[in-house]
Amino acid sequence: MGKYALLLAFASALGLAYFAQQSNQTSQDTSQDQAQRQETVIARQIARSAFNDGVSEVQREFSGVTDKSTSGTYEQGEYRLEYSVSNAGTENKSVLITAEGTYDETTYRIQGRAQQRSQVSSLFNGITASGLVTFQVKGGGCSGGPCVSGVDAGGGETRHGITLPNSADTDQVCDEFDNEVEGIEDGCDVVSRSEKRDDWVEKKMGELEDEILSAKENGSSKIVECDGCSLDKMEEDSGILYVTGELTFNGDRTWKGIVYVDSFGSIRINGGGGERNINGGLLMEGATEYDDDEDFDMRGGNRVKYNTENIKEYIDVLPSIESKSVQIADRSGGVVRSE
Repeated sequence: MGKYALLLAFASALGLAYFAQQSNQTSQDTSQDQAQRQETVIARQIARSAFNDGVSEVQREFSGVTDKSTSGTYEQGEYRLEYSVSNAGTENKSVLITAEGTYDETTYRIQGRAQQRSQVSSLFNGITASGLVTFQVKGGGCSGGPCVSGVDAGGGETRHGITLPNSADTDQVCDEFDNEVEGIEDGCDVVSRSEKRDDWVEKKMGELEDEILSAKENGSSKIVECDGCSLDKMEEDSGILYVTGELTFNGDRTWKGIVYVDSFGSIRINGGGGERNINGGLLMEGATEYDDDEDFDMRGGNRVKYNTENIKEYIDVLPSIESKSVQIADRSGGVVRSE
């Protein structure tokens, strides 16, 4: 029995030594894993900071960006930032931004491609009124869809249904349209702007009107002036309609493009049909008192629809309607593995 007890004690000692060795190895492995993860976290932070700096620079200076490679130290590590330009000097120009962060023996890489996107200025919504506009909706209201819609018929970004000056009564306007105004906001999308935004809208409207008058003076066929006209008696049905008197829509007649109503103009949309009478964008100066007529008079069955495609066609005539932004596509990131 003494011999067996001795063997058992010896086996137990060997087992304990084995488990102690395994525990020590596991502890070392765990420490190494934690150190590796920490290195990856710091390397990723370095790469992210460099990438964000690169994105900011490219967005500010997109047209002038050329191939470039820089490096330096950051947070006890190192970074590398590189721009690779494709299709320079064309509308399809793009910039591949590559940022690497290295900490100890770990390198993390982030890449993304910067491309410039042309879009319609945020001045445009379904209806944008720079001053106070009086709306009146009579008869059967709207049929076949909302009275006014900021949902882009061109498949782009949705805008507000109607935007008004800071002091405007949006509830009253919603009541007038029987809440049939759709856009970004749920329900009736009629919003009043901030005072700062009002100043910007007024400035942009002034720039746009100057461009319209300049194009008209230069004989542009895309500018059509309306000083008391009815669309069903006009040959044109698209372009930039500059309204200085009363513009009347009858039935299913549609204007494709931009309708700019100056402070002496007004719009009357008579009933009949379900076509989008204005398919593009409606801008109104407003702020003029009328004895008999409203600034905007809708008598049912018709509507105003925002459409980027029918606005973009006139960027060559009215440069201020274009807004350019730089967006990052195809972003990816990960640890750089040694080959």
